Amino acid sequence: GGLPGPPGMRGGPAAQSILQWKGPKPKVPMKPVQWVKMPNQKIHKTVFKDFKADQLDIDVKVLEKLFAAADPEEKKDDKKKEGVPKEIAVSMIEAKRQQNVAIFIKTFKMPVEDLEESILMLNEDLLNIETVTKLLDNLPEEDEIKAIKNWLAADTANNLLTKMSPVDQFFMGLGKIPGVRQRLECLQYKLQF
Repeated sequence: GGLPGPPGMRGGPAAQSILQWKGPKPKVPMKPVQWVKMPNQKIHKTVFKDFKADQLDIDVKVLEKLFAAADPEEKKDDKKKEGVPKEIAVSMIEAKRQQNVAIFIKTFKMPVEDLEESILMLNEDLLNIETVTKLLDNLPEEDEIKAIKNWLAADTANNLLTKMSPVDQFFMGLGKIPGVRQRLECLQYKLQF
């Protein structure tokens, strides 16, 4: 005899022995692995039942290089690089309007040049009723175009459109189209019927 094992334990040497990794251990912290560990009771039913990690020829240095967690020194260097200020885009547009139009531009995903051509040609394949309505809501006002032009004219050598925010560039692109609001309103009317 003796006492029976705790509930849930089955007999057999594979189920009762606890398998542990006997292979080489990494010398650096490793990235976490996103998996669920298999219970020892199930290993005897897999290809790993006769697996002997200590008999494998594993190049640990390569694995450490590929799967090492980020080095704290590297993180410090990244923070130093982030500390270098990027050139901030200039904008003549009020902040809230800038934000709303920027969201529209990101969802629209069409270069300003293509949009200009589509509006000039009244291209119904690219400009549907929803797009035209949103464009009408996000058209530049005359005073916004004037402010952008004044900034560009103030110092033609340094004040370039490429230094301006995407919203300002978008507004200048649409501002070049003669009668853009009337064109879009006509197209919107036509698309409704």
